[in-house]
Amino acid sequence: MRKRNRKTSGASLIGLLFLMMMLVIGAPYIAFIILALGMLYLLVLGIIAAIRSIIQTLRYSFREDSINSNNGRLLEKEKEKSIYCFNPRENEVPIEEQTTLEVRHFSTFSRQNKHIPREEIVSFNEIKKCVASRFIAFDVETTGLNPLEDRVVEISAVVFQEGQIVDKYSSLIKVGHKISYEAQMIHGIRGEDLLTAPDEKVVYEELVSFLGIALNGEIPLCAHNAEFDISFLCNSLERLNIRNWENPNWKIRFIDTLRQARMLIEGVKDYKLPTLKEYMGLTMNSHRAENDAIVCGNLLCKLNQIIEEREQKDRIIRKSLEPYDYQLEVCAMVFSILHTAGSNLNWLSFARKGDRVACRCFYDFLELRFANNMRSVIVSVNAAKRSGLYYEEIPSNKYNEDKCRVFFQSPKDLLNLKEEIITRFDEAEKKLIDYLYYDSYHEYHLQDIRNTIANPKLGCQLTEYEVEELISKIEVTDYSGVKTPYSP
Repeated sequence: MRKRNRKTSGASLIGLLFLMMMLVIGAPYIAFIILALGMLYLLVLGIIAAIRSIIQTLRYSFREDSINSNNGRLLEKEKEKSIYCFNPRENEVPIEEQTTLEVRHFSTFSRQNKHIPREEIVSFNEIKKCVASRFIAFDVETTGLNPLEDRVVEISAVVFQEGQIVDKYSSLIKVGHKISYEAQMIHGIRGEDLLTAPDEKVVYEELVSFLGIALNGEIPLCAHNAEFDISFLCNSLERLNIRNWENPNWKIRFIDTLRQARMLIEGVKDYKLPTLKEYMGLTMNSHRAENDAIVCGNLLCKLNQIIEEREQKDRIIRKSLEPYDYQLEVCAMVFSILHTAGSNLNWLSFARKGDRVACRCFYDFLELRFANNMRSVIVSVNAAKRSGLYYEEIPSNKYNEDKCRVFFQSPKDLLNLKEEIITRFDEAEKKLIDYLYYDSYHEYHLQDIRNTIANPKLGCQLTEYEVEELISKIEVTDYSGVKTPYSP
């Protein structure tokens, strides 16, 4: 831009000097013609600039409308599907295994192909199961970055079972596309290397046969920046009209080691595969499909080890936050009240903080206090008055407005406050759902959500079996020894 301005300024100065010279030597007609041509030239430049500005504005407006339209359709579609489902408590899964929220992540690549559904596995518990059993590491080398216009020139799939390589498939692919210079600098594959390679149709038919039930979602694929590789695979299968006629209901489940590495590894300069390979001490050349797939599979196994180490530390932290036995009895009564009301208890947890226990649905919704052999709960003034229990008003401040401390002896006394407990839990749950729903479409929010939900400081959970045992204990326990402010 600076060079262009200098050239324009120099031409204007020369033209001005020439015009003055014509006036001096007595040639006003020539000067007038030159001046008119100059003004016409400036007018044409102004018109061109205006047209360019209008075109750019229209393009930007069209792109924004298109993006908003796509996001709106996607939002409505996912509202109907309700993809933000809470972790099920099937078979009473321990809290340390319920580490993350299962969320489908849709990107620009995933919206380009509508025929082969795909789902990303983000749950640490699911990843542990995959690594312990079977998964397929996958990688492609391409002519460029666009999965719709560019082509795959090398493809590889490596089967891992219990952390060991048991089978693999790899092949170059003959395509009629020129390999970009940037792509050649990455993988080193040139056009002459593909002259003797098999055609696309042959390679993809062999690959479909090799992947087998992985295309039905029974065995997950694993890749680094998986959306890129999976998008090229899906678009190629659609373009070549390759189907699994025995089971046409294809579904690809995949693990993205790039996303998991960002979650689990800190202190690296970047999260590229060669950097992570060096950081993890993996010795193998990369930037070719087979080697990258092997490195990616081994990287997933290393990440799984980090997950297990983190969960071990989480168990210790959660143990330190677990309420004492007499506090768990009150927590069990809160659980029972919400369970009877039909509330979703997947995010209900309890965390001990000194002489207090926070009841949480991701957010704190109730505070129980245990001090000087007295028990109390903080509720609203109206709820305290309706409870029929002894209460004391708390001085108002920015944290406590119109709040009371209600004292009780038996955990069953909380039944007098069940409406307040249910209302507060519902408010916290709504706040959580709003946060998850509206923010998890943005990757940086999603990563923060997952890290926070996996944080052991959220507290511990109770199973229905534990609650039944504690409720049975409450029925036969005498709580007359628990002090209240009116006790003698």
